[in-house]
Amino acid sequence: MLTLLFFWIIIGWLCLVFGIGTFDSVFKLRGERDRNIARIAPDYLLLAGFVSVTTIAGFLSLVSPIHFKVQLLFVLFGFALTIRYQTLLRGVLADTLQQFQEMPWPFKVPVMLVIGLALLACGISFEGSDTCFYHTQAIQWIRNYAVVPGLGNLHGRFAFNSHYFISTALFSFFYSEDQILFPLLSFFFGVFLIRLLVNISRATRRGDWYFIIFYGLILAAFAYQTILQLSNTSTDAIVHLLLYYVFLLFLEHGYKAEDPAGQVYLIVALLCTAVTFKLSAVWILILLPFLFPLFQNWRSVAVLAGTGVLIVLPFLVRNVALSGYLVYPEPAIDWFNVDWKIPIEEVQYEKDLVEGWAKQPYGMENGMGFDDMTSSLNWTFKEWFWKWWPEQSLRWRAIMIVDLFLVALLIVAIKKRRKVLAVLSFTLLISLAYWFLNVPEPRFAHAPLFTAFALIIAEVATPVLQRFKPGNKVLFVCSLFLLTLPVLQRNLSFVSDPGVELLWCPRHPIKAHTTTFRAGNFILNIPNRRPPGNTFFCNNASLPCTPFPKTNLMMRGQTLQDGFYMKEHSLITGESEVVGAERD
Repeated sequence: MLTLLFFWIIIGWLCLVFGIGTFDSVFKLRGERDRNIARIAPDYLLLAGFVSVTTIAGFLSLVSPIHFKVQLLFVLFGFALTIRYQTLLRGVLADTLQQFQEMPWPFKVPVMLVIGLALLACGISFEGSDTCFYHTQAIQWIRNYAVVPGLGNLHGRFAFNSHYFISTALFSFFYSEDQILFPLLSFFFGVFLIRLLVNISRATRRGDWYFIIFYGLILAAFAYQTILQLSNTSTDAIVHLLLYYVFLLFLEHGYKAEDPAGQVYLIVALLCTAVTFKLSAVWILILLPFLFPLFQNWRSVAVLAGTGVLIVLPFLVRNVALSGYLVYPEPAIDWFNVDWKIPIEEVQYEKDLVEGWAKQPYGMENGMGFDDMTSSLNWTFKEWFWKWWPEQSLRWRAIMIVDLFLVALLIVAIKKRRKVLAVLSFTLLISLAYWFLNVPEPRFAHAPLFTAFALIIAEVATPVLQRFKPGNKVLFVCSLFLLTLPVLQRNLSFVSDPGVELLWCPRHPIKAHTTTFRAGNFILNIPNRRPPGNTFFCNNASLPCTPFPKTNLMMRGQTLQDGFYMKEHSLITGESEVVGAERD
């Protein structure tokens, strides 16, 4: 656990100083040199710094591996920023400590419980997740090589190009094949829950039941859903965390005339970053036009537009390098004729696979293979819905039924001229419609599903509860929930050795056993088809490793950095000839 705490300190320090530098630059570019950055909430500074670090690392990944030298470069730059902004940094830390000391003890108890829950990341198992399937391998490529042309030919999932893997490569620590620490999600898990506790405490002092209910439901939903992924590299969890922040910032800031803490910049930065982390988050960009009234002048517009371009540009360049397509896996946007381009039929197959899997009621259970996943795309809506709906859990069905009242909430907000609520309800409605029609797996829409649910329940319950005066019992309920969360989340499992060591995190029993395979002109690794290996999981095996080898896959040059291309177009079959001896 001490190891995880140490890496949290490194992440927090770097994100904080980069965040201070980012806001200082933004305010100066907007011609606002008198802004007091020390007034900005520390978690906003951390998020701004995280976005900046990820964006810079994204540009560097185009020309360099994100290895130890790049980590050292960030540390040195962090020291330079610490010296440059030492007064501001001391002010932020002093204000944060003072505010914590002034909080009542009922607030401090759940904060300590949040930190304890986040520390569980050391021992939570991620065996069987996408972390083992392709995330860790994608991160290994980023750590060992600059962007590799045609890497998506080796494994289509490598072309999904989540920039979260870049920041994870920067902040992750690989001790061995089964001794890996991914501290990013657990760090921001703690940051976000503490933000919600702060907001609940403030709403309690105001006697504002609406926001007590809203923040309380978001806290319960996010903590319950995300604790399972704390130890892994879930792109779903981090994207939904960013989207929750967007919704909260917009709901709190609204259309106020002033922007004292740079919330508008942060909303735009988080929106664009969410898209680079997971392309399916693109629907949330519908909120951008509604932010135009908050742009104070043309300099502000230029700064915000430049922010969006800087964040998205390396993402688009990496897309072309990895797959030959500007937006992968979207075969309709086919603008480039490069020799490493993934065959278009495989791009379409990958797209159909994602949509088909999301619409399957059973996922890959009952012996269903990858080729069977796309069968749901041929079903009529009626056929699909009545297979899908009964298989959803009672919890998800209840949430989705309540969310149907989002239409009524939008109408009420428009009639009562509650502009912020109307815009947020409209954005959520469009995003949920997109999700339901395209990728209706509940975990893909956690943030909009629960935000809509919390808004509706808060709207209905507030008139009932406002006759009662809230007190410390609200924070007591939060503490009780956090204390019992590991028991409530029955799907939570720990590594085979449940005793978390004081210094090091325990080993995850996920070492991949591989065999060798002869591709077109080189040898690659594939997961062992026999126990104890897993058919689809390379995890942290030696590069290059893929669960779907192809005999027509060719290296473009003499080294892996030169990339890969397909000698002829052919769909992935998963069938292969093993030519080497089994090895660990």
